[in-house]
Amino acid sequence: HCPALERTTGELMRDLRKRTLFASDMMVLLKTLLEECDLVKFAKFRPDADESLKTHAEAVAFVEKTRSALKPDAG
Repeated sequence: HCPALERTTGELMRDLRKRTLFASDMMVLLKTLLEECDLVKFAKFRPDADESLKTHAEAVAFVEKTRSALKPDAG
């Protein structure tokens, strides 16, 4: 319910903090992941294969750990 593609990392993090969907450690991880993505998207940074695989694994872990926070209520 948050138009993430239309927001900067800072704006997105501000919006997510207001909603308190995730624990603070997960917010730190998300911010780090988004900032790394920003480097690739905007600064044309080219991470090596190991760094790319590590970041991908961290992103998958974030999704798995936070999946329940985003599920609609079953009621």
